Formats: sequence, C-alpha cells, structure tokens
Amino acid sequence: MNKGSGAYNIGGGHTITIQQLAENIIRITKSKSALIYDKNVSGDAGHTVADTRKARCDLGWKPAISFNQGQENYKQWLQQGVA
Repeated sequence: MNKGSGAYNIGGGHTITIQQLAENIIRITKSKSALIYDKNVSGDAGHTVADTRKARCDLGWKPAISFNQGQENYKQWLQQGVA
C-alpha cells in the first residue's frame, strides 16, 4: 500500500467512556438532562481506543486539541448554523 492511502484512525490516543462523553455534552450544553443507565448490549466492546500510529507515521498527524476542546468547538460550530 502506498504512503497516504488506505484507512486512518484519528483520535486522541486515549479512551473516553460513554459516561464521560455524556457528562461532557451535558456540561458544555448546560443541559438539565439526566443520565439513564441500562444493561450492556450484547456484543458491545468494553472499550476502544484509536490506534493513530499509521496516521502519525504516514502523514505526520497528531492531535492538536483536547477532546473537551473539540467538543466545545463542535458546539460552537453547530450554534453558528453551519450544520
């Protein structure tokens, strides 16, 4: 495969739980939503993390902002009506 071709995983290189994701969304949107917990769905992965080594090696890519800042930027982008 040629350099710069194929699929690339893009991520921050660390795990985030669904709970952390939900809590962060609630925080940045100032939502009054409550989290509801249920049983795990059969077949769901216990955890995942993007292996970004290929993107780093082939493209020189590395995360430039934190997960929290990325979510904040996304919220602002949505508020601008771009979506």
